Amino acid sequence: MKCIVSFHDLSFFWLLFILFISYSYAPTICSQSIHVSASNISRYYVLFFTPTTFSLWLFYDFRSISPHDILAPRMSHPNASWLLPDKLIKDILWDDLVFSSHFVHGKLLDVGCGGKPYQKIFQHRLTSYIGIDAYDKRADIQKDFLATTLLPNSFHTVLTTQVLEHVPHPSVFLKKIFRILKPSGILILTAPLIASLHETPRDYFRFTEYGLRQLLSDAGFEILVIKGQGNYISSIATFVAFYFESTCNRYFLKYPKQLLNAIFLYIFFLFSKLPNQLTKPHMCPMNYLVIARKR
Repeated sequence: MKCIVSFHDLSFFWLLFILFISYSYAPTICSQSIHVSASNISRYYVLFFTPTTFSLWLFYDFRSISPHDILAPRMSHPNASWLLPDKLIKDILWDDLVFSSHFVHGKLLDVGCGGKPYQKIFQHRLTSYIGIDAYDKRADIQKDFLATTLLPNSFHTVLTTQVLEHVPHPSVFLKKIFRILKPSGILILTAPLIASLHETPRDYFRFTEYGLRQLLSDAGFEILVIKGQGNYISSIATFVAFYFESTCNRYFLKYPKQLLNAIFLYIFFLFSKLPNQLTKPHMCPMNYLVIARKR
C-alpha cells in the first residue's frame, strides 16, 4: 500500500507540535523552576524559535512555493483593494482570465457583463466585444440573455463570469450559449463553489467541479480546462472578511473594519501560498474556471 504521508509531512507537523508545546508550557516551567524575568522568557523564545524555524526550512520541502509569491505577491485586479472582502477572489479571477485570453478569438459575447471589467484583458485578441446584461446600463444590449433572440453560430467566443449561480435554469442557459457559438467556438465560464448570499433573491446555486462537468457535457461542450480557484485558506479568509463587512457597518466601525480586513486578508493570502498538501485546493476552492469548446 502506498504511503500517503511523506517524511517531509511528518517532520513539518512534528516541528509544529514542538513549537506549540514549547510556546504553551516553557514560560510556566521557566518562571516556576528558575526565577527569571519576562525579558529572559522572551529571550528563550528567540533562542528556541530561530533553530526551529531553520529546521522547518531544512526538513520540509517548500520548493512548491514561489519566492516571488511570498516576497512580492501580485495585486492583479486593477479595482481590487485590500480594504474590501473580495480582494482574493478578484485577483484569482483576473489572473485566470488573463490565462484564458489565449483561447479567445473573433467576436465575443460577454453574458451578464455588468460594467465589462474584463474587456481590457480580451479586446486586443478580438474583432468585437459585445456585452449583454439586463441589469446594467453600461451593457451594449440591455436585455435578458435568455429572452433575447440571437442568431445561431454567430459568436466565436462567449464569456460569462459569476453569472451561472443567478440563472434559475442553468442547463437552458448553457444550451443557448452552445447554439449561438460557431463550430469549435469557446466558452469561458466562472462559477462559485462557496459564497455568501448575494444579489438576492436571484441567487440560486453553487457548483462543484462534477456538477459543472455534467452540465457542460449535457449541453454538448468538450471541457478543455477546469480549474479550482483558491483553497481552504483563501476560502476561509474570504468568508471571514465578508462577515466583517456585513456586521461592522456602523459609521465609527467602517474604517477600523477596512483596516482589519486588509491585515487579515494579507496574512491569510501569505498562508494560502503554503504547499497544496496543507491548503488542499482540490477540496475547497472558492470558485471554478472552465474553458470549454463547442463540439
